[in-house]
Amino acid sequence: DITEVPNDGSPLEEVGSKEISGDFFTGKSVGDTAVLVTTSYVNTWSITTDVQRYESQYCGLNSTEYIKKAAETAAKRDFDALAQQVVDDLQLDGDCSHVFQISLMQEANNKTSSGASNDTMPDLSGGNLINQFVSILTFDMTADFGEDMTIATKSSGTFTSGNSYLSSLYVTENFIATVNNGYSYDF
Repeated sequence: DITEVPNDGSPLEEVGSKEISGDFFTGKSVGDTAVLVTTSYVNTWSITTDVQRYESQYCGLNSTEYIKKAAETAAKRDFDALAQQVVDDLQLDGDCSHVFQISLMQEANNKTSSGASNDTMPDLSGGNLINQFVSILTFDMTADFGEDMTIATKSSGTFTSGNSYLSSLYVTENFIATVNNGYSYDF
């Protein structure tokens, strides 16, 4: 209710709050619905560190030997525990039932540095398919937030791949789209 907004410089009255995880990207409103988008980078280091080529256990191995030893090392990992660690680190609102696939790998007009046509799609993931998590939260701005002033939200989200960044958000009453830009270097 904008009639209750003070115009004398005094502070606004807090009517509700909710702590959310991630880095704020943008916010929009459509009618009485607020849409907030946050991003969180996923800590994949703890998952991949012991299979990185530069680890001392792989020193002196050729590519075939490295792949075999790295596969043996990876096979000993508890991937259920690692996946749970990723989810816990993200501090998701609820479980993963609201996570959806948003990533669309789309062919681009690719040219090599010499200007020749390149018909193969570049790897825009950097080998990392879960680089960040994009969370979209919505809430009714006209709702009564109650005595505890907690804002009830609905959320959804997705993992996005490696060498990309969230660049924009498009919102209508029944549709939300995010755009990630990917990049690749032609060395």
